[in-house]
Amino acid sequence: MGVIMSDLFVYLKEVFTHWQNWASGGGIGGAVLVVLLAIERIRRKTLLNTRTYVLIAIFAFAVAASYRAWRDQYHSVLREQEQLNALTVPHLDGTIGRISAGPRPDHKRDALLFLWVQVSNQGAPSVVEVVRCKVHTASGGDTLGEFITLPEHFALIYGDDPPKAAVVYPRSESFLLKTMDSPVTTGGALAGFLLLVIPNTKPAEIMSPGTLVSVTLHDVRGNKFELNRVVSAQDIRMRVMSDEDEDEAMDELDQ
Repeated sequence: MGVIMSDLFVYLKEVFTHWQNWASGGGIGGAVLVVLLAIERIRRKTLLNTRTYVLIAIFAFAVAASYRAWRDQYHSVLREQEQLNALTVPHLDGTIGRISAGPRPDHKRDALLFLWVQVSNQGAPSVVEVVRCKVHTASGGDTLGEFITLPEHFALIYGDDPPKAAVVYPRSESFLLKTMDSPVTTGGALAGFLLLVIPNTKPAEIMSPGTLVSVTLHDVRGNKFELNRVVSAQDIRMRVMSDEDEDEAMDELDQ
């Protein structure tokens, strides 16, 4: 009961403050009364009788003051909620950078998809969970990717014709592993690769301009966000380095 009376006192105090301000000529209500009185003096004609002015000052201003008191408290709560959200709610965003596809070495009917993903955070620290990856090809088909177990390191060759570029990726650069080890800090970012199998899909279908690749992620509160990337003509195909590729690379070094 004491808490209720204390809150009521605070509310009535705020109402009285706004009412007093308006009744003394301040605010919109006070300005209206001042204008009416000024018009009466200029025209030398009474627009409203004294009783009406008193009723406006007491009741109409009281209702308006009650609304203003409620509005002040409402916006105060909104500001406090925004400050709380800044401390507890993550604001994640990200991009898919390099995207390449090539044949799966052990299953020629499937494609291997490589994505370089970066996620940044302007809110509270948060872990990132990769939920799924979907490929929507230009022909209209949708296929879900399957994340694969990674070796300690693997090498990808970009391009089909010389000059080729071979890049070695250690397992520690996996985006999945990085998100398991540490959250994305406030103002920080996390980047790494995703390697997936796209079943029953040819690499040429994925690398066809217009193909849409979507990665769905969750933050620590379970909120979903997506990273989308459309394949362009500048994206190039890749393949996992084979023993023949390694022999060829060694021969080039010897020369």
